[in-house]
Amino acid sequence: MFFVVVASVQSGTGTDAGLQRYAAFLSDPFRREILLRTLGVSLAVVVFTLLLGYPVAYWLVRTESRFRMLFRALVFFPLITSSIVRTFGWIILLSNNGFLNNVLSMLGFEEAQFLYRSHGIIIGLTHVLLPFMILTLMGALGNINPALEQASRSLGASPWRSFRRIVLPMSIPGIVAGSLLVFALSASAFVTPALLGGVQTPVMATLVYRQAVVSYDVPGAAATSMLLLIITLVLVTLYYRVARPLPTGGGGTKG
Repeated sequence: MFFVVVASVQSGTGTDAGLQRYAAFLSDPFRREILLRTLGVSLAVVVFTLLLGYPVAYWLVRTESRFRMLFRALVFFPLITSSIVRTFGWIILLSNNGFLNNVLSMLGFEEAQFLYRSHGIIIGLTHVLLPFMILTLMGALGNINPALEQASRSLGASPWRSFRRIVLPMSIPGIVAGSLLVFALSASAFVTPALLGGVQTPVMATLVYRQAVVSYDVPGAAATSMLLLIITLVLVTLYYRVARPLPTGGGGTKG
């Protein structure tokens, strides 16, 4: 980290010398667009992983099936598979002649361009990072005593009201932790955006790679990576401070 900071402020010539590199980055419309795309993709991935992962995590925690350990193991299974392999799978599915476009054609819709677009990156990252959200939520939901839901239903509350008034507030720490983890991993992801986005849809991680390896601009790459780190830390801190005061319904964890 120290060497990255030093490299990012190395003296040079022109407008991209020293600390001016940071100002030059933010004043460049092309680089600003890449930064905003990275943050937008990361936020979208957080939303989709939360929407998809919460029901799965809740079911895995509450199910009494004798196969529940097998189902939980299936959540871990993608983590032992290389993200490169999974991303190549999505390249096949999202290609112009891939499965998704074939389904759209069968339903009478026009062919969609998924590869080398932001929504293609979002789909790939959602799949890659979904296990992290599920596992984090399972930890929070597993600490909520099921007797609280049973008590609320015995008092006449509907299942939806029991979930909204008891489970959801008490699972906020897990939501916050999972969201922060997925956001940080999405913002720094390289392999999936590089394969699904290509040079047509760059993000901050791929920009750093091109600056360091293709353009041999090590100070510029260091400044870009530091800027991404600083912005991510600021956003994560703000999100944590906003979410922390929310009620969590303490006192209902398992004994």
